[in-house]
Amino acid sequence: MWRRAFLIGIGSALAMVFVTTLWAASTLPAPPHAKLVQAKEVLVGNQPAHVTQYTTSLPPTEVVQYYSSTLARDGWEAGHGYRDTQVAVQAFNRQSNRGREHVVINTQVVQGRRESLVFVNQWTESPEEIARAATRTDLDRITFNAEGWGEQSVRDIVGVPRYPGARAVSGTEHQRAQTVNYATTDSPEAVVEHYRRVMPLSGWRETSDPALVQMASAVVSGSERTMLFFEDATSSVTLLVQRVPQFDQTMIGVIQMQRVRGVRRATSR
Repeated sequence: MWRRAFLIGIGSALAMVFVTTLWAASTLPAPPHAKLVQAKEVLVGNQPAHVTQYTTSLPPTEVVQYYSSTLARDGWEAGHGYRDTQVAVQAFNRQSNRGREHVVINTQVVQGRRESLVFVNQWTESPEEIARAATRTDLDRITFNAEGWGEQSVRDIVGVPRYPGARAVSGTEHQRAQTVNYATTDSPEAVVEHYRRVMPLSGWRETSDPALVQMASAVVSGSERTMLFFEDATSSVTLLVQRVPQFDQTMIGVIQMQRVRGVRRATSR
């Protein structure tokens, strides 16, 4: 059960990490009928990784099947994975003269459109790559907590309490933003009620911001979701609460964005 929550958490983390800066695309092939959306270099834990985003007309299961067949010919071995009609995730790895190489393919249906969103994530366990990344201060950081994938600490957001009993499955860090994705077996209603009760006790004020609603809607698809918005004097927090029936889990996405000094968003009650 924890692995299913972890796999869906990968997609949430990757969807939140992309910004407008383009980077060189992955050295892996694009899926059939794909359009390149953007590419970026990030940190997975302390490892630099290539993350490339595509859209394709293929369903998620066919995207993963394509990579399973293609990568097997180049010596990649399949690891953990999950597939259904809406979401498919598959990990691959191999040993090369560069070190231990990893690939994670994450793909999900875009609601309301006949296409899938595909993230191709590739990194190598290499002391040289880690040393190179240590000199970079401009890279977003993605972290995962999952048995069998290597323990990499996902930091809770300071001032935002973790939902009781929830497992941190992934996170991203940027210069002015941090996200953490949690999983719980509790209902979305229980999660929403909890945060509406405890966030004011931590100094947050619930608010409504149309721009944030639009941004969150683009990141998380599906009808069974609730979005909450809070702010204090220096930052804003968006909570995305969504039930994932096929995993019997509720995913909680917490996004904190530091406010640019001297700029305050207009809000309405």
